[in-house]
Amino acid sequence: MKGRVRRALKTSVVSLKNGMGIELIEKDDLYTKFLDAFLADRDETSHQSAGGSEEHETEKQAPRTDPAEYVIVACSFCNVKNKVNGSKMALGPKCGKCGRPLIHQG
Repeated sequence: MKGRVRRALKTSVVSLKNGMGIELIEKDDLYTKFLDAFLADRDETSHQSAGGSEEHETEKQAPRTDPAEYVIVACSFCNVKNKVNGSKMALGPKCGKCGRPLIHQG
């Protein structure tokens, strides 16, 4: 496959994710077959859930996490921002970069 980067977004805002968009220039047969199988499976799944009960449909959905449950904590040693589940702050989380204990201020 060949592609070209069409859009790149790098942001310093914690609530926004970095991202990029790629335009596919050339596709091979294996990729095309993968997409066809993926789309067929997705269509089949959506048809099955359309006729199912509401209770059955909610069982398939992944549990959603509320963004308010997380706290951004800057490491006092390497200054990297870490996203930590607020309910796990008492367990003594460590920095993802340097591995030292995170100390939450506030």
